[in-house]
Amino acid sequence: MTIYEFLNILVQALMILIISLGFVYARKQFNLHARSHEWERMMLTQNAIVDFRKNQSLKTISTKLDYLAQTQATELDTMNAVFEQDSELRADVHMYLNQIEILCAGMLNGVYEEKLIKDSMSNTISYAFQFFKAYIEQRRSDLSPNLYKKTEQVVEIWQQGRSVKK
Repeated sequence: MTIYEFLNILVQALMILIISLGFVYARKQFNLHARSHEWERMMLTQNAIVDFRKNQSLKTISTKLDYLAQTQATELDTMNAVFEQDSELRADVHMYLNQIEILCAGMLNGVYEEKLIKDSMSNTISYAFQFFKAYIEQRRSDLSPNLYKKTEQVVEIWQQGRSVKK
């Protein structure tokens, strides 16, 4: 074997080694990015939960509809009568339900981490949907049949003991 052949084999072996190290480095970077993405998703979810908890609508709803003290939904006629007298309360209810819908849509689309929301808010979401169900049905017939469908979907999935992840 000539020195040229030996150097040629050595250079090819070094190239294979360099390419292999490049793949190992790329894989480590990919794993690091995946963990970083997961961390950012959890932080985004945590921030969404904190923003929801800061919502001042709940205080108004609880005061005027006795929302937190009820064990079952308020009658639709009673709720509509209260809304007729207080249009701001209706807006607060819509804001509250819309925030829940955003959280549920985020979970269904993989934006938010379901486990964090389920652990901290599953009762809140389920209770709100059940409490306002008659009103939601009325709004669906008046406006859109798809109103708060994401919330309903999440509540049904959780009631079946399943996860929103497919």
